[in-house]
Order: sequence, then structure tokens, then C-alpha cells
Amino acid sequence: MNKLIFQRAKFLSVSASGAILLLLSACADLKGIRQFSEVSADTAGYTALSIDYVKSIERQKRFQDQSHYADLDRIIKDRKQQQDALLGLHRGVQEYMTAIGALAADELVSYDSALDSFSKNLKSAKLPHLDDKSVNAFSALIKLIAKAASDAYRQKQLNLIISDSNIDFQTLISSMSDIVGLDYVSSLENEEAAVDKYYKKIIVIAENAPPQQASIQLLKESWQTKKDAIEVKKQSCALYAKSLKKIGEGHQLLYENLDKLTTKKFLDTLYGYKNEVEFLNKEIQNIN
Repeated sequence: MNKLIFQRAKFLSVSASGAILLLLSACADLKGIRQFSEVSADTAGYTALSIDYVKSIERQKRFQDQSHYADLDRIIKDRKQQQDALLGLHRGVQEYMTAIGALAADELVSYDSALDSFSKNLKSAKLPHLDDKSVNAFSALIKLIAKAASDAYRQKQLNLIISDSNIDFQTLISSMSDIVGLDYVSSLENEEAAVDKYYKKIIVIAENAPPQQASIQLLKESWQTKKDAIEVKKQSCALYAKSLKKIGEGHQLLYENLDKLTTKKFLDTLYGYKNEVEFLNKEIQNIN
């Protein structure tokens, strides 16, 4: 009896795997997956905030007392070293989502060997929210892209790369979201505090040396302009972090529906994620 149950379970398992392969054995219309992948790759390729991650400290230094210069110079040096690693995270996710889109279109995957150097940079970067687990996830993800390219993966291997990559992909998306949405926002808040302190101080000086009304008004306008610019960056960070999380959720949806990748209901749901990511990206463009 137990042997019969085991054989039946094995048969069902094989049948389920076969069903997934059968769905993708012929070239299927996976336009929804291609579109989601393209939008996700474009989103990962948006690096303006990560580049400004270094510049934020440089701006903050202009408004700080000289007693803080040594500490800020050290942070600036660290962030410049971290920048290549941070841009590498963007590139890795971008290349992976591009690969998913290519496979969905039943096209060959390409691999850029420059990703190997990004992997090395990550190990020495010491970025906040980027621990050994995240570094290993990046290495595993680019190895999957390289394998897909070298083994000439096509659409029928799409489910394989999605299932093998999901845990590592979610780890990377979470790290990127935290770096932009938490650490960079914290940096912007420190920049804003430095700006506030600086302008409050010189306005007090101006008020104690009348008549300075015109100068005071100009100072207040300059102060507000700088605060507005910082606020735009903070809003952009929040939107971008949310966009990254939506990409992660969309990929999780792919992983949980490997046996339904060609069904209309699934593709319609994924199309909704694609639209949400596009909307968030447009919001970032509109406020900048």
C-alpha cells in the first residue's frame, strides 16, 4: 500500500513538472512577461539617486562647521569607493530582468563579463544594508545569467531560471530598496539639518545688523529652494524604493505561478504590476 502511494506521488510530481515544460515547450505568447521585464530593467537602470548618494555628503559639507570636515571627508571617500558597487547592483538586476524578457520572447540571453568585476566590488564595498547574504545573492544571480547565455537557454527554460533565482533576486531587491529608501533618505535628512542650521545662524547675524531686510529675504528664499530640492530627492527615494518592491512582488508572482505562465488570468495580474511600476517611474520624472 505504501509503495503504491509513493508511486502515485512520484507520478503526480513528474506530471506537474511535465505540465510546466509542456506549457513552454512550444513558443508561447508571453508578451505580459516581456513587458514587465522591460519596465523592470528600465527601472533598475535608473541610477540618478545612487549617484547622488555620494554628492549628498559633498553638499552637506558646505554647510557644516570645519570641525566636521574630517569626518565628512572620510564618509565621502567611503561613498566614492562604494559607488561602483552600488551601480553594480543596478546593473545586475537590470541584466537579469533583461534576460527574463529575452527568454519570454524565446530569444537568446547575452552576458556581459563586466558583471564579474561588480561582484568583486560588492565584497569590499561595506555598503549599509548589503551583508554577505546580499553579496552572495548577487554572485549567484549573475552566474545564472552566465549559464543561461552559455547554455543557450530559450523560452522553455524560463521557468527554470525564475525558480532558481527567486530567493537571491528578492534578497537583492530588498537590499537596493533599503539603501535608497532608508540610508540615502537618512543622508538627505542630515543634509537638510545642516542646511537649516547654517541658514538659521546667518539669518540671526543679519537680523542683528540692520538694515538687512532685503538680504534676509534673499537668504530665506535660498534656504527654501535648497529645502525644496532635498524634499524632491526624499520623495524620489520613497517612490523608487516602492517601485523596486513592486518589481520584487512581480517576480514572486512569476515564481508562484510557474505552471500558469501562459494563462490569461496570470498575465493580466502581472500586467497590473507592470503598470504600477510604470506609474511610479513617471511620478519620479514628474517631480524632478
